[in-house]
Amino acid sequence: VNPRVFTPDPNQIRDIRRINDGTVSPVSDNFNIVDHGRAKNVWKDDAEYKKSVGDTFKYTDKNYKEAFNEAARTGKPVVVVWAGKDVDYAQSAVEGPIRDAKNGGADAVYIFADRASMDPNSELGQYAAKNINENMTYTGIFALTADAEGQPHLDDKLIANTWGARSEITSVIKDQLQYAQRRMDQRKGQFKVPDAPADNNPDANPDTSPDTNPEGRPESEPRTPGEKALREIDRQRQEIFDALLSARRGDLSPAGDRADVLRRSMNFDLVDGQGPAEMTFDQRQALFDRAIEVADGIKPDDLKLAREEKQKHLDAEKLKAGGGDPDTLTKINADMAWLDLMEKMPGITRFEKGMSSLKNSQFDEGVKDIKEAFARSPELATSESYLDRLAETPYDLQRLEREFPGVDLKSARQRLNDRLEDDPEATVADNLPPADRGGRLDQNRPGGEPETQPETQPETQPETQPETQPETQPETQPETNPETQPEGGDGGDNPPANSEQQVMERLGQANSQIMEALSQARGAGYEQATALFQRAIGLADGVTTSDITTAMSKVQSDLAAEKASATPNAEKLEAIQTAAVNVQLLDKADGLTRIDYGMYLMGNNDPETGKPNALGGLDQIGEAARRHPELFQREELIKNVVGRAQLAGVDNDTIKTRINNPDVTAYLDRQAPEPEKPYVPERTMFGPEELQAGQQEALKSGRTYFMKLGGSWCPACVGMDRTTLQNGDVQQTIAENGIFGKMEVEFDSNHPHYDPNTIKFAREHKVTDYPTTIAFTVSQNADGSIALEEKGRFVGTDARKFKEFIKQYK
Repeated sequence: VNPRVFTPDPNQIRDIRRINDGTVSPVSDNFNIVDHGRAKNVWKDDAEYKKSVGDTFKYTDKNYKEAFNEAARTGKPVVVVWAGKDVDYAQSAVEGPIRDAKNGGADAVYIFADRASMDPNSELGQYAAKNINENMTYTGIFALTADAEGQPHLDDKLIANTWGARSEITSVIKDQLQYAQRRMDQRKGQFKVPDAPADNNPDANPDTSPDTNPEGRPESEPRTPGEKALREIDRQRQEIFDALLSARRGDLSPAGDRADVLRRSMNFDLVDGQGPAEMTFDQRQALFDRAIEVADGIKPDDLKLAREEKQKHLDAEKLKAGGGDPDTLTKINADMAWLDLMEKMPGITRFEKGMSSLKNSQFDEGVKDIKEAFARSPELATSESYLDRLAETPYDLQRLEREFPGVDLKSARQRLNDRLEDDPEATVADNLPPADRGGRLDQNRPGGEPETQPETQPETQPETQPETQPETQPETQPETNPETQPEGGDGGDNPPANSEQQVMERLGQANSQIMEALSQARGAGYEQATALFQRAIGLADGVTTSDITTAMSKVQSDLAAEKASATPNAEKLEAIQTAAVNVQLLDKADGLTRIDYGMYLMGNNDPETGKPNALGGLDQIGEAARRHPELFQREELIKNVVGRAQLAGVDNDTIKTRINNPDVTAYLDRQAPEPEKPYVPERTMFGPEELQAGQQEALKSGRTYFMKLGGSWCPACVGMDRTTLQNGDVQQTIAENGIFGKMEVEFDSNHPHYDPNTIKFAREHKVTDYPTTIAFTVSQNADGSIALEEKGRFVGTDARKFKEFIKQYK
């Protein structure tokens, strides 16, 4: 958003350099602010002013640090309104678009800063002094950033701002908060802020918190050192579980959105609920690191005091008539079990991180963390539940035993095999619904290392639950689940669990889900695409050799029977042959999906680094080569992989090492032909009538396509054409870094460039301010059509900033 003008009404614009309104002084870009049709201020007195502000805002410049803490705690962005009783358009903004946005679901923490009375040395006061030079209401949309101590502050990079009280401010806040929310999501776990007061904390749940106040009397401070220790232990428990649960569910939503699942998790009910797998591996590991950090901060003295306090509560309850209330006794005993568990948390959190690394083919890192877990909590190394999870990973047993000498992994693997004999589709996580089971368990598959299938529950409950655990614990698997029926079926119409019919249905469903994930990934943003590729890999890893063998036997039998019939049906033969091809592809899907993912990583810029993750992509392809070396007997595949890696700047020796395949090595060792000269486009700037030509040139050259959206009705857009885009330095920057095109968004049906499709395009890409230039990655769909994926956008006309934008997203 231009820091001085937000979408002025074109009917009120009189010339290119000035918006006609003499009520305010000019600003630095030679525009004046227009806000016709609203009174500057109409509050009658201080009482009406304070009531209006109080009705809309919970936080002001007097308690803004509490607002920052709430935003950091809940993962929400911040909207700050700098105004005041004598600031122009303050009442119109507060009681109009600001209140409409807040009440309309634009989720953020809202703060009102009185410019007349706020502390000029405060963070809000310093921001105003640097950025607000007009006596007009100013609204800023921010993400927060954490300092070295984890305290929240306004990010230096403003998301968006508006002036005045125009009604469009409501939509600006709603549109721009999505970008602020992304930044807040990326910073999850970085803040260290105090818990919300109990009466203001919507996530507080007395049923799952340690019983620091058995009488139910509200209090703001603990009465004894034991109660203080209990409260601190419970805070640490909730923070650890929030991080573990978020990481294992792949859920980046704010903690409040996971409140129900979090509450269940702290009552040993970890089965229900599955979050969206929208998290990258690094984000997941960062959450595990946060859990480890909190676990390492648990003080032995606090645990001792908390146990003593709980024991006092238990003894006091038992002295009551009838031996005490059974529910209260159950609650206290459950809390005692949690205190025992918290003592093991430094080991448990490291085990969880190690398992995540193993599930992502990071073998050495995973082994290191799990060894550290066993060193910190030796009892984990003898716990069946933990060893079973470790044995479930499809690494070679001898390899695991070499890394963990003295740990009985043979018995754990035998327990796993026993369960597989009873139910070939079972896993150690047999309390999960069949659709959530992940990981290839077939040891006969080459390679066998899993990829990124997220798990759904932390292995953090005690080895045996307390005897007083409520009997209302949900069962982990309904008895009627067809996936767990005996092989002979249920006696009704359902086929046996491993009948050919069910095998074909399972494989058909897996094939559809894999193809859907891959299809969605190619049209998604980077983070979502990464999660979708990882989902496809997880689904492919879940296909077992036994199912493939059964399915292939069936299609071959069907094919032979149809060919042997008196009148073979051509359509049926074709359908059977197609099924055979699909089965063969599914057999190699764990390799093919990794190749797809690897090519994506090498060909797309990671938003955090601004460049492709070329080595990560080669590692994915190297894993595919280890699992299915036969795939790399096709030179066309090798050529595509090597070409993509070289474009990403990887040298041949690194390619050989990362993929480690003889066919790839032989291809690279051949005498390389004279390298083709890089394609240099003859033209780099295209007009509005040449949209398709510009996109095709971007596709052919592999360059970023910069599309400027504007219109004849927009003076700033016309001015950009006459000034910024005529600047020689700007044109040279475009020529060196991308392809530039224009889209005229005309709303007048009589205009020669009027096209409803351009209006639709602008709305689909949420363009509300003009001129906007969007940087697109251009690719080609299977049907030959052009696909545009947004990388970034620039709003305004400033030549220097525009050149920086072009270079940033080249």
